[in-house]
Amino acid sequence: MGFYVKVRVDEKKLRELIRSCLREVYRYNRRVKGGYYLKPVHVVYKRGAKGEIREYRYYGRYWYAVEYFGKSRGKSIIRWLYLGRDKPKGLPPPPKNPLEGLRYYTIKGEPGFLYVDSKVLERFSWLFEKVVLEKTS
Repeated sequence: MGFYVKVRVDEKKLRELIRSCLREVYRYNRRVKGGYYLKPVHVVYKRGAKGEIREYRYYGRYWYAVEYFGKSRGKSIIRWLYLGRDKPKGLPPPPKNPLEGLRYYTIKGEPGFLYVDSKVLERFSWLFEKVVLEKTS
């Protein structure tokens, strides 16, 4: 791992790029049967050393099984069971996730800024060159 770099980004462009990169994964999820779901991004919230709230985003392949328990007051009752990173048997191969390995965090109250590991920034230069407005390290 390298060191974290603070970068100012065009958030709208970043959201659009991420959405277009994950479009095929979401189409795959609509085709898959048997209650399985491939989650392409995992989000975690943590409190930092200075009390700030950080939102970490990890892009990869996270397999879940979805159990359906019926409805209550018009809403479906489901439970998500994490299966791991390996594809369950019997499912067709998923599309490639071009964002697999991307990770960064944001701090609540700092819109437009990402904190990205320098190695990740280098590996995903094709993405960041389209959205980074300024590096502040």
